[in-house]
Amino acid sequence: MKRLILYFVLLLITINGYSQNKIVCNFNYISSNYNSWGNVSINVQSSTDGSLGKTGLISVPANNEGDGVYFNLNNPFTKSVYSGIKLRVKSSNMGTFSFVYKLENTLTGASSSDWETYPKYNANGQWQEVILPMDKLQDGQFNRITLVPAAYEYKSAFSFYIDEIALVDKNVNSSSPTITISGNKFYAYNKQIFFNGINTAWQWNNDYRLDFLGRNYNQEWWQQEFTRYEQNNINLARIWIHGGGNTSPSLNGDGVVTGVTNQFWTDMDKLVALSKERQIYIMPTFWSFDMVINNYNATRWSQFRQIINDENKTKWYCEYFLVPFVKRYNNEPYIMGYDICNEIEHMWRDGNCGNLSRNNVMRFIAICASYIHKHTNKPVTSGSMWIICNSSKYSSWTWADTYAGNNYSETSLRARYNDADAYLDFYSPHWYQWQSSGAFFNTTIGEWMDDGYKPVVIGETPGYNVNESGWNMTLANAYLNAYWNGYSGVCAWKSPWENDGYGTFAGITPATNNFYQNYPQLVYPNGKRQTFMATDFSITDNQLEKESATVSDIDISIVNEYTLRVSIENNYNNATIQIVDVSTSRIISTQKIRNQYSEFDLHNVGNNKIIAVKIVRGGDTVSKKFYVR
Repeated sequence: MKRLILYFVLLLITINGYSQNKIVCNFNYISSNYNSWGNVSINVQSSTDGSLGKTGLISVPANNEGDGVYFNLNNPFTKSVYSGIKLRVKSSNMGTFSFVYKLENTLTGASSSDWETYPKYNANGQWQEVILPMDKLQDGQFNRITLVPAAYEYKSAFSFYIDEIALVDKNVNSSSPTITISGNKFYAYNKQIFFNGINTAWQWNNDYRLDFLGRNYNQEWWQQEFTRYEQNNINLARIWIHGGGNTSPSLNGDGVVTGVTNQFWTDMDKLVALSKERQIYIMPTFWSFDMVINNYNATRWSQFRQIINDENKTKWYCEYFLVPFVKRYNNEPYIMGYDICNEIEHMWRDGNCGNLSRNNVMRFIAICASYIHKHTNKPVTSGSMWIICNSSKYSSWTWADTYAGNNYSETSLRARYNDADAYLDFYSPHWYQWQSSGAFFNTTIGEWMDDGYKPVVIGETPGYNVNESGWNMTLANAYLNAYWNGYSGVCAWKSPWENDGYGTFAGITPATNNFYQNYPQLVYPNGKRQTFMATDFSITDNQLEKESATVSDIDISIVNEYTLRVSIENNYNNATIQIVDVSTSRIISTQKIRNQYSEFDLHNVGNNKIIAVKIVRGGDTVSKKFYVR
């Protein structure tokens, strides 16, 4: 396919009820009108280190006396809406230089500048973000941003790359793990995050059914699963909610959703609490095409087809399941966002799915997206089976799909359901080696997607090294290349049985660990969880669960259900004890141990709590888990 790189196109990010920055320029796929003045020059080129597709190269002459670069926006922005300007820069010229800048209105001649703050960039050869605060600038309507690097600093000539410039929305929460979107990137703690992800899909069941919530949820299995994610630096799990549709949602027999069972909520609450405890994001995927397959789900497949085909029944599903779900978990930061349906294109492509009307299928996506956006700030997507259905770059591929092209664009969705909230916040196409339309690891986001300004997470890809069908790529390099090509995450595939031929946990972890070794700050923007937690073993009342280190002269035991005893035979003076409420990650107590045989009252812990107890003495650590009735 011919590469279409879009230049000189303005992107206006609409603020849809949650914190979202406004991108000014990203040279890889989109740009405002940019230029330079004086002896500073700007050129767009392919990045020399392979970390990006396109980037702006800024060359600054020696002893720069105030020359710079400017970016014209075709429509004005209001300064008071934004707290600053964010630059993503990189320079191999070691040392420090500053930025000064001003905002201008090219129509009225009004301008506002700040020549006092001098935000610094400490060059270290790595991409870094620099925030230029706006607090000293006068309010007004502006459509030009001018940047002056190293003004009057009398430096030798140097150059730097600039990848992205964005206006930072005032509502971005810099202290929260809640996921927000800026340009085509995700942020947590107001820092960029890359989803070093995996497909959990569903819980292991010996009957191979895809559903588990409300049926046979196994907390111990999930604890063990999240433990190995944490051990292998996996920060996102994509999890199916209805699965095959056997258990949820509840139906009346005629395709009308009546809600879900109390057991469903109990199970889902446990799963969300575990995600929060472990600080591992989850992406709930509500539907899958499996739900409409004839004879796969006994008699329920016909009811799910009715929900797709009948607009009123779609809205009934939204009112009685979707809205209660998203409202219930609206304040849970580790639900990163929602995936409406897994590979819904099969519903119009495949006979066993009914060859449903494409218009009805996309109307279902549009209505669900609209309802979600009206009741939560979390971003929304729907996982596409093939990029040709998620990008207009492939609209001519009618031989592969009658509806090739971006079925998920705002234009497409609103044509099926005319509502301003009928849109997706990010895309999550799936890639497997049978596809002949390029791959995320060898194609930049701007070359693959027509909407390169939205974040893109690869929702599924083989959970192993691909060396077939003309492709030769290790999964570790695929994760790295995804980041370098502008994508925001990868979730390699494995089913809980790991026997479907598409991926295994052992095949995925070399990739997630390798990415973490290269970019730890992108996996854990606020640092990897250091708070002591209980390890995951079965829980029995007041019984010893796990000892993380064997130190012969330190012992932790329970005297009775409200008394904890710590025995330290030698050198107890420099030992400390920490008690943590596992369910909330709250540290209940931290104190020095003052006697060889010390007892601690657990009444203030409360009832029915799992607590983690950690003793630290120099290089010795002993940790155990208990259940307090």
